[in-house]
Amino acid sequence: MDAAEYKHVVLGLIFLKYISDAFEVLHSKLVGRKGAFEGADPEDPNEYTAEKVFFVPPFARFQLAATVIVQGSCGSKRKEPPGCKLLIVNR
Repeated sequence: MDAAEYKHVVLGLIFLKYISDAFEVLHSKLVGRKGAFEGADPEDPNEYTAEKVFFVPPFARFQLAATVIVQGSCGSKRKEPPGCKLLIVNR
């Protein structure tokens, strides 16, 4: 991969980190189910839309992507984590 092409990968990861951080903050509030979030479902995308936060499905969350990248397991012969196919960049 040419050095100039890294910007596409890096910008995508920065965006994923940004939306994942906002998602995790709201997700922890929804899991706590206190105050305005009582009775809320933490896995319902509509809960996030109401708060103007992107819903990030479990297979696309930054923590999984970072783990897969660090462990180097994506694209190997080993059993891949769910969503790993999304992380492989086609050239």
